[in-house]
Amino acid sequence: MKSKRKFNSDFKTKVVLEVLQGQKTIAEIAAKYELQSNQVIKWKKDFLSKAHIVFEEDSNDTKHLEQERDRLYQQIGKLQV
Repeated sequence: MKSKRKFNSDFKTKVVLEVLQGQKTIAEIAAKYELQSNQVIKWKKDFLSKAHIVFEEDSNDTKHLEQERDRLYQQIGKLQV
């Protein structure tokens, strides 16, 4: 029995970007990477549905980093006392 293959996000992105270039059909790309066409279509749909995240403000990342920095400063303060 063949084990289930797992693909990382870099590979999926590579495949989807090749699809979006439009130089080859989905069937050709799926065959090239030994994938099912339905899988490639699903990855493309997922990619496009989340593409807006790239252009959102990075305020969530900034807030998270600031919170982490504050927590570390508190720990440093406790260690010095």
